[in-house]
Amino acid sequence: MDTLRQNKVNSLLLKEMATIFQTEGRRLLPGGLITVTGVRVSPDLGLAKVYVSLFPVKDKAAVLERVREDAHHLRGMLGHRVGKQMRVVPELAFYIDDSLVPLLYGVPDQQDPSSHFFGRVDAGAISAVMYCNAFSVSKFWR
Repeated sequence: MDTLRQNKVNSLLLKEMATIFQTEGRRLLPGGLITVTGVRVSPDLGLAKVYVSLFPVKDKAAVLERVREDAHHLRGMLGHRVGKQMRVVPELAFYIDDSLVPLLYGVPDQQDPSSHFFGRVDAGAISAVMYCNAFSVSKFWR
């Protein structure tokens, strides 16, 4: 169970990492979209697990490796943004979050070819993505 402080830091880091990936995402994934879906900090606030969703990417492992190699630079940018609010900026560990894929695309049905990929995008799935990515999407559409 996360403490109140951890929840506040999770929210802050989620917002700031989403803003950072709006600018740095073009460099890390040209023509694609890197979305921060969640952040979990350790109890000592020394490590932050950042969960990202990558779209459209064929080799997610290669893109994730590129993001992990750039973690030092991303942490520096995060430090500039939250330096007045946090004493120590946590180390960043990046993980792929594919939990929204079944919501967006549905589970492929062998009997119904329209259920593959974009066949089952519904309003509930889109609103879930919009909720998770509120900070990224709000600035994207301006």
